[in-house]
Amino acid sequence: MPPESEEDVNLPPNPAGMIEGLRDTGYTFNTALADIVDNSIDAGARDIAVRIEMDLEGNISITVADNGCGMTLAGLKNAMTYGTRSEGRASKRLGKFGLGLKTASTAFCRKLSVVSRANATEASKLTWDLDYVVSSNNWSARKSDPTAEDLAMINQLAANDSGTLVSWEKVDRLIKTYDDPSGPHARRAVKKVAEEFIEHAASV
Repeated sequence: MPPESEEDVNLPPNPAGMIEGLRDTGYTFNTALADIVDNSIDAGARDIAVRIEMDLEGNISITVADNGCGMTLAGLKNAMTYGTRSEGRASKRLGKFGLGLKTASTAFCRKLSVVSRANATEASKLTWDLDYVVSSNNWSARKSDPTAEDLAMINQLAANDSGTLVSWEKVDRLIKTYDDPSGPHARRAVKKVAEEFIEHAASV
């Protein structure tokens, strides 16, 4: 029996500080993106499409689409919950602790969205937006309707069937800051990152 003077003191973590701190988990870009691809393989995907793109303003986005088994809304909520344990992932460095998808992604981006559907069910979308968590100081993901572009990327691999799309936006840790964020030097840097990931993926 504990001493009578002891009592429970509930000390929930500060949402803004915690979600920012979890960005620094030691991932390299190649291992982080490979972790996302691993999830697609675990889901039984036959085809996986990885895109690393830069728009005309220099904003970088990264997407991984697959035609795996997909998730219901309940499954998606589970996958997007920090600390949810999943069976059969003992080999994962952080995945077995329910952190892999989230920490691998936010190590390089400030906005992680996952769109998924199981079989021909309606697709669901959840987003962790670090800027929203920081500004609201509230530990909440955002639920929204998938966009036409989201669904188009899944349908390219899994027309009207199960599949998942992982999207990284507000990518702020992939390349160094350039005076011209959309200029040739920045574009060459992104191209080099993509080429190095292709080599890494081929080897592992």
